[in-house]
Amino acid sequence: MRTLSRMQVGAMALAVTALWTAVPVEAGNVLRLKHGTVRTDLVSSAKSSQARTQASTKLFRISSATQRKRYFVIQYRTRVALRHQMRLKTLGVRSLRYLPDDALVVEASATTLQSLLAETNSDVRAVLPYDAAWKLSPDLEPASVFTARAPQNVLIRLFDARHLAQVIRDIQSRGGELLASRDRSIAAKIAGAQVAALSSLEGVEWIQAFPKVESSVFRLNAGEEPPANVPAVRGDYTDLSGYESGTKLMNFSEVWARGFRGQGQKIGFADTGLDKGDVNDLHMDLSGRATGEAFGWFASSGEDPVGHGTHVAGSIAGSGAASGGRIIGAAPEATLMAQGMWSPFIGNLTVPPKFAAMLEPAYNEGVRVHSNSWGSPQNLGAYEAMAAQADEFMFDHPDLLLVFSAGNNGVDADKDGRIDGVTIGSPGTAKNVLTVGSSENVVSSGGIQAKIGQLAAAQKLWPKEPIFSDGLSDNANGIAAFSSRGPTQDGRVKPDLVAPGTNILSLRSHHPDSEDMWGAYNQDYVFSGGTSMSTPLVAGAAALVRQYLTQVRGLWNPSAALIKNILMHTAVDLFPGQFGHVGQSAGQELLTRRPNVDEGWGRVDVARAIRLERTILIDESIGVESGGEMKYLLRPPTDGQATLSLVWTDAPGSPAAAQALVNDLDLVLVDPMGQEFTPADRLNNSEVIEKAVRAGDYTVVVRGHNVPQGRDGKQPFALVMTIH
Repeated sequence: MRTLSRMQVGAMALAVTALWTAVPVEAGNVLRLKHGTVRTDLVSSAKSSQARTQASTKLFRISSATQRKRYFVIQYRTRVALRHQMRLKTLGVRSLRYLPDDALVVEASATTLQSLLAETNSDVRAVLPYDAAWKLSPDLEPASVFTARAPQNVLIRLFDARHLAQVIRDIQSRGGELLASRDRSIAAKIAGAQVAALSSLEGVEWIQAFPKVESSVFRLNAGEEPPANVPAVRGDYTDLSGYESGTKLMNFSEVWARGFRGQGQKIGFADTGLDKGDVNDLHMDLSGRATGEAFGWFASSGEDPVGHGTHVAGSIAGSGAASGGRIIGAAPEATLMAQGMWSPFIGNLTVPPKFAAMLEPAYNEGVRVHSNSWGSPQNLGAYEAMAAQADEFMFDHPDLLLVFSAGNNGVDADKDGRIDGVTIGSPGTAKNVLTVGSSENVVSSGGIQAKIGQLAAAQKLWPKEPIFSDGLSDNANGIAAFSSRGPTQDGRVKPDLVAPGTNILSLRSHHPDSEDMWGAYNQDYVFSGGTSMSTPLVAGAAALVRQYLTQVRGLWNPSAALIKNILMHTAVDLFPGQFGHVGQSAGQELLTRRPNVDEGWGRVDVARAIRLERTILIDESIGVESGGEMKYLLRPPTDGQATLSLVWTDAPGSPAAAQALVNDLDLVLVDPMGQEFTPADRLNNSEVIEKAVRAGDYTVVVRGHNVPQGRDGKQPFALVMTIH
């Protein structure tokens, strides 16, 4: 029996016990890859261990070519268990990645793997060399006479950093140009005909088009001005309604009044820079509370010639000093670490090929919430190398929450009056990050007050009602038309949450070249819009939740999974959206209650996120293994509504896999009669049960459905339970 503190128990009785039980389940006989489905059932009919060994040997013969290989796929007959991993470790086999179904990418000699096949109790179904074709992303231009000589910018991920020098030499020998490299990542320019040849190099894990990233501000073309009958802003703060910063709809004022203003929290953000680039001479609203560094290619300072990064910084932590306290950011007493990504050489944002090169310094400086209002508009919805790197960093640093914008790729291309799906940009497609879409703010003057139909792009992007007549910031229950929607290409729910992102008023960069974005309010503040604007508000909210957990609930270092879970658990469901219950054919904005692929779990409500007196928080740092269970006794004192949510920081998926989820947990509610209720979600690393309950004894179970790559064989998790 595990004992919980009073802080964890809250107002309800709770008991917990953990069961570690092995559940042998017949595994799959295919590999599910982006390249296609690979059948491995040639050996599945073998019954005896001797027959299995003979059949497997036929599949996996040691030839001269195989003998030179070091990277293979092992597929098991049962789910990958800790005993399998331990046996591989004993043999000196290095386990690298999980592939669905029930397979591991490993580094080993062919001789070692053949001996593993011969073992009576190995549970191995098949062993295959890691094929070169699996390493090529579908977003690469197919080789043809037209593309053979055309240079392509590619991102190459290696299985191990020790291959770096050799792969670089091979790229250069093929006439390629090295753009950047670090650890396991290489950015290069090389002729299209040579890309496939690079995939045959043994140390290469994955090749994709080099991601072009852009800030997630919704840009309006020249000439798209507010209608003539909209009054101009006065700029003296007397015309403000209080909604302009976006914080009012998220109920920040209640949290500030309770004393949570970000004290002791350090928030990182990577963007176009910060103000004039001098941390000793910053905008008044950030004075004395920021450090900075430059990461953009050929950048010599962290100055912000665009204005985007400064606007983001104000939404995270602006104090309101310049406005007399009228325009305040989410965490006005937090400190900031600004990481400039703007490259004056290419005139755009740049990301290091190794994403960790930017995140590691921030983490080492004490950052535990990191905001990113940017992403790639290429290969929308895909789980690719940047997303995998984000997941990997969070898996290795489970107390760091990365917050990413969903992107501004929302369009109605099929002209049905509803925004199309599968438009999330990477790294927002990552599993572990908190991905933020844009809901509407409520602002009737300042910024852009045009209806969607008055925008130059409307006929192409949003030509049908009810979107066509929608305003940009006229309904708190609406989702911004431009906000990217899920699901991801493998069917996962994204975004995770939404927050106001239209006509947001925040800091104006004092750099002489900075843009006015959606319109200047005065010399210190400017309007803008996009998922870029909603993301920093959520990052600031996450910092306040973290402050609450440390100061009130006694969790000195809460996991990112717990903070993410709390924000999702307490979010406001906007169903059915701003157009009401009109049906799909008439353009109903949200077709189902949360979670859904338009709003995720809903709009962030910071007051609800720290109003947790009747909420049980379980921040489980050890977790469950495959077939294991942890049980919690939930005893509602009266009839009510139960909201149970489970979130875990998953192991990074392989970019080559058709499904990103690696470790799969189940959330189960068992009623007093023994009946089980479970979402049994096989795609997402989050699950929720919202159900009416009666007074009595319920059992909440967290079950390890499949945990092939846990920490010491187990997957940690965060469980949040509320009876309303």
